[in-house]
Amino acid sequence: MKPLFSIIGISIFLLSYSSNISAQGNRGENDRELTAFEENFWYGGNIGLQISSFYTLAALEPMIGYKMDKNGAFSVGPRFSLEYTSENFGVGFDRVNSFNYGLGVFTRAKIYRGVFAHIEYEKLNFKSAQADNFGNVIVLNNEIQTERSWRNNYFIGGGFKQGTGRVGFEIAILFNISDELRPNEQPLEYRAGFNVNF
Repeated sequence: MKPLFSIIGISIFLLSYSSNISAQGNRGENDRELTAFEENFWYGGNIGLQISSFYTLAALEPMIGYKMDKNGAFSVGPRFSLEYTSENFGVGFDRVNSFNYGLGVFTRAKIYRGVFAHIEYEKLNFKSAQADNFGNVIVLNNEIQTERSWRNNYFIGGGFKQGTGRVGFEIAILFNISDELRPNEQPLEYRAGFNVNF
């Protein structure tokens, strides 16, 4: 549980800090200018969503990027993930619901007028149904048995950023090429969110 509370705390900090950064567009005379190092940071967050008849995912994913070149076309940074998932295993069984958390690193490159490419690695802690050697769900006393474990996710895809000034809105479609996906899980993830100074 400690990592979960840490991720929630970091998420709240990042969201409040990014609000402060966006408010700096209206600087007063006594406010200090950002240094070149500080100006290279950008902040953001996504909401992820997957919905099917067997699997549902909703995610909150704050992120920090650092611009690696003077034009800001190439950036890297960490991304935090807090997810709620719900899996349906058929008639007669309850859904398996879980709160999951993870930490990842990403690389993002601006391509042309708001279009960007995105590559990301994530280490995700999640709860899922236990399966036997043949892939069948283990049921004891009419309850699906669950276990919590770590998984590697590898996302590749892109998106589009639209906005004026320092604050923008983005949408992205990412494909998870991990071979560790659960049977009911879709490899496509749709994200929508905001960014500041991207």
